Amino acid sequence: MLLALAAHGATYDVIVDDYGATPETLEISVGDRVNFVFLGSVAQSSTAAAGQADSWDSGLQQNVFWERAYDIAGTFTWYDQTLGSDDGYGLVSGVSGTIIVSGDSDGDGLSDADEALYHTDPTNPDTDGDTLTDGEEAGEFGYGTDPLLSDSDADNLGDADEVLVYGTDPLDPDSDRGGVLDGDEAGLTDPLDGTDDFPFSTLSIVVGPVQGTNVLVADNLAPGNTAVLYRSAQPGLTSRACGEPLTIQSARRTSTVVVAANGTATFTFDTSITGDRYFQVRERETCKRSSRLMVTW
Repeated sequence: MLLALAAHGATYDVIVDDYGATPETLEISVGDRVNFVFLGSVAQSSTAAAGQADSWDSGLQQNVFWERAYDIAGTFTWYDQTLGSDDGYGLVSGVSGTIIVSGDSDGDGLSDADEALYHTDPTNPDTDGDTLTDGEEAGEFGYGTDPLLSDSDADNLGDADEVLVYGTDPLDPDSDRGGVLDGDEAGLTDPLDGTDDFPFSTLSIVVGPVQGTNVLVADNLAPGNTAVLYRSAQPGLTSRACGEPLTIQSARRTSTVVVAANGTATFTFDTSITGDRYFQVRERETCKRSSRLMVTW
């Protein structure tokens, strides 16, 4: 028996001729369409077996096609009125077939059956939490990316933006090999042109980590620009559009004006603060970001 596994949101052909149906068993999702193509030497049909939740009848057709959408989940059998038969209880024979229609519990455009195939959560429409539904992200498999990760190459630019907006490689953190991550270029320079990449800024600690005065230095900053030092108890220091405020849950922010290519920031922590802290420097004018630095108190 031939088995075809269909992806969501498309139309799939079933060839009906004198010898049978190809494929005999077709698995689709709610909302998909089936195009029956009648190529037999006599007129044939696709007629739903009796007693099922869904019913249809193409009527006798020859050398034409007949298309139908399937909006009810379930397993349905059908037969050809000329060269097939139905026993009245759902058992078909001769020229006939089966259509398996998978439901979509979370309404994300990806059937429950396909969710199992992609290892996504059939009760969560956005398994990886990147604002794209699992159905939209199912196409990621064509790019080799993982729909469970919003940023497969960890370049601060989501997979969807890489493919749909910037045309960058979602599996290469520096698509133009210019030395700057795609996410650090997005909205500022061309992530597909390595000649416009600016020197990447690094962040290092000079004095600390102590619960008194600490000193960080960021190099390769643009002279004259205003830079802001961000610190957070969370590692989620991610890129933002130029000019937008960077908001991080449980974050504390210290601003400092940097007027040289190597900027120094001084800050203090009180004795009640312990554990890991994450730091990053960003220039307001260029949106250029430094590397991230984790310091443990």
